[in-house]
Amino acid sequence: MEIKKDIQFLKLDEQNEAKSTYEQIEKDRVQLVSKIEELYQDVVEHKLVLEALENVPSNRRCYRMVGEILVERTVGEIKPALIEHKNKVEQIISECQKKLDEKNNEISKFMKNSQTANIPSSITSKKSVEGNNSIDDKDKKSEGLTF
Repeated sequence: MEIKKDIQFLKLDEQNEAKSTYEQIEKDRVQLVSKIEELYQDVVEHKLVLEALENVPSNRRCYRMVGEILVERTVGEIKPALIEHKNKVEQIISECQKKLDEKNNEISKFMKNSQTANIPSSITSKKSVEGNNSIDDKDKKSEGLTF
């Protein structure tokens, strides 16, 4: 009788550990998706500004917000800085996309392992259905990024 309780306790402990592991992976994945979306908006804004400055003379004054300070520069000084910053943000997006792909693979492996390790599907069933939908939806958004 006591052995059965110990076995049940161990199974419950494994289930709780598996659940917390899954939740942590999912939390990290969601953070990456939101970071990618935020950075993508920055790239879009930079492109809009560069398009607006395209036909403006390079000696014309313009203002750029650096932190909370408004800095006066010329268009000729700002354009290269904007292009460089946009390129860096695009690089960061691609790095975050790689990390997101790793997290998605990690979730897939975890789901396969949890099924083979006899961990009840109740731990991941709701989240796996929701998670798979959100993975697909958010991946579509992030995969649709073109630069």
